Amino acid sequence: MRGLLATLLGVAMILNMTPPCPAGTIDGMSTSAPNNDDYAGTYSDSPNEFGRGLLALEVDSIFPVLDSGGVTEYQYDLAFLGSGGGQAAYHFELGFGTGDRFIRATSVVPALDFDAPLPSTPAVTSSVYNQIDVFPHLINFSDGELPGFVFSAMRVSFDVPDLPESVLQYYTDEQLANLPEGAKAFTLRHRAGLGRVPEPASYLMTVLGIAALVAFSHRAKIGRHNPSKRRRT
Repeated sequence: MRGLLATLLGVAMILNMTPPCPAGTIDGMSTSAPNNDDYAGTYSDSPNEFGRGLLALEVDSIFPVLDSGGVTEYQYDLAFLGSGGGQAAYHFELGFGTGDRFIRATSVVPALDFDAPLPSTPAVTSSVYNQIDVFPHLINFSDGELPGFVFSAMRVSFDVPDLPESVLQYYTDEQLANLPEGAKAFTLRHRAGLGRVPEPASYLMTVLGIAALVAFSHRAKIGRHNPSKRRRT
């Protein structure tokens, strides 16, 4: 959800792969423009653009999140450094945990999303795949072939809200030890192949839930700024 829910993601990404499911270990670093939700510029002009070069096809990247009282939007530029090689499809997922513990954000913190409401701005792009299907917590890339070495293979935007402490249950003690003090965390999953598309019913419930939060936030804002509209006793 853009513009209504609080967030800050403080990130720099350092790859630390361990089989069978490699996961990135992140050192916290403040963004240059926190609370910049609804950014409408280009990827290259974004104050919160960062790049990543993957050395493996399947990686779970962990991001530390610090509360900011606003929504921070990030632009993400992914390159493959000798890790591609003929993949006909690829996908990203936002969620929590890694490996078998991973759970998509849909049922945990739906406001962690790929710059919803869709379509996102700037739009998701790929220099490799012609077909791009974007959902709030999943992006599928297809109709192409991933070479072994390519820059700017995919570019996406995502919003990160302040996260509840309960999300830490999806991470191991070793992973939590790498987080800055007081930080929560989320995961950006990179995987070959297509991700499972949300069921229509669950997708609709997510949309309705976001719409309800929008309506509630606007009513609360009106109440704060228009005392005459409040009930008098």
